[in-house]
Amino acid sequence: MGSRHRRAERVAAITTLLHQNPGRQFTLAELALRLDASRSSLSEDLAVIREALRAQGLGDIVTTPGAGGGVCFIPALGPEEACRVVSALCRELSDPRRLVAGGYIYMTDIIFSPVWASRLGRAFAFLFSLSRSRRTARERSTPPGGAALGADYVVTVETKGIPLALMTARCLGVPLVVARRDFRATEGSAVSISYVSGSTGRIQAMSLPRRALEAGAKVLIVDDFMRAGGT
Repeated sequence: MGSRHRRAERVAAITTLLHQNPGRQFTLAELALRLDASRSSLSEDLAVIREALRAQGLGDIVTTPGAGGGVCFIPALGPEEACRVVSALCRELSDPRRLVAGGYIYMTDIIFSPVWASRLGRAFAFLFSLSRSRRTARERSTPPGGAALGADYVVTVETKGIPLALMTARCLGVPLVVARRDFRATEGSAVSISYVSGSTGRIQAMSLPRRALEAGAKVLIVDDFMRAGGT
């Protein structure tokens, strides 16, 4: 009975730890030290958790082999839950009261809703991780020195893209970088570009601090848009 309780405690602790740190990789050595358990016991615990998460469509535990490998939790939306979320979102956006002058749809409340941002961020992160896994499977024969897969950062442009991008970055376990519409002296030197807005046709500017991204970093761009988009 004692061993059963001990295992139940480990499973609960591991599940909570992974859920609170999506996208972060934990080594078995780190978990073994933290939970005072053998690696073989932890491997069995992780197998149980992985099976339960997959069965409920809540996500997956990805294992990286090798000396520097480990495990990380990738949140997901199961097919049934994804359909419910999309259907609910469509109903919200189809409400006639959301129509405003110019043919736009008012959706600021949805964009800045923690509930909606969390759900959609999980979906975006899972789809990106799934796409990355498929690319990895196709490119296993890539010779050394080939481009690495995955994103080092999530990038968006202020301001309405921030909530969704932030939740996506959290689920992927990577930093969020926000490009500003104007230069801020407090952020040091920056790279600025001018572009034509897709929605207004006006020339606008976009600025990104040089220290925000490392050279050669791979980014996942997440942004909101209506009509042709302002960015």
